[in-house]
Amino acid sequence: MVHSMVRALLIIAAVLCCPLVHATTQIPDEIDIDGQPLPMLTMPLNSLRPGFEGAISLSKHFRSNCSANWRGHKAFWKIDDARLLLVKVVTDVCSGAPTEFPIQTLFPGQSTPLLASWYSGRLLVGIGKPRRSSGGLSPEYDRYRVITVADGIVQGSTEQDAYRGGK
Repeated sequence: MVHSMVRALLIIAAVLCCPLVHATTQIPDEIDIDGQPLPMLTMPLNSLRPGFEGAISLSKHFRSNCSANWRGHKAFWKIDDARLLLVKVVTDVCSGAPTEFPIQTLFPGQSTPLLASWYSGRLLVGIGKPRRSSGGLSPEYDRYRVITVADGIVQGSTEQDAYRGGK
């Protein structure tokens, strides 16, 4: 009983004494929609599983060299004819001189633009200028486009205002 109380008090003390930790806002992927480059806050490349159409593990090839790009890469996408296409992947994003990564290394025998047939889910795309970050991993926007994709094919798209917690 005393041991449980001591443990509870230590947990409460740790929570009350520790300052909030803020994470570095991450550099988002980019998606071209109707000729307009927009920040994409979803990471379809990260949902790729080794073995899918010959794909191999991403972690073997990408190492982070800065806190704003923990993935070690940035992917460029586009929507063309209702298809989500991977255009290119770059490394050394924080250096100011990113290096294009050979897509054949991830997808042997493939070239870009590459249909993202491995991806099904929702893409979250920021619209407008980012607001000041609240210390989270993703930049925040006043509006978002939500694009629903199934096996790399766009199923629909909506725009919505950011949730402001009743403000």
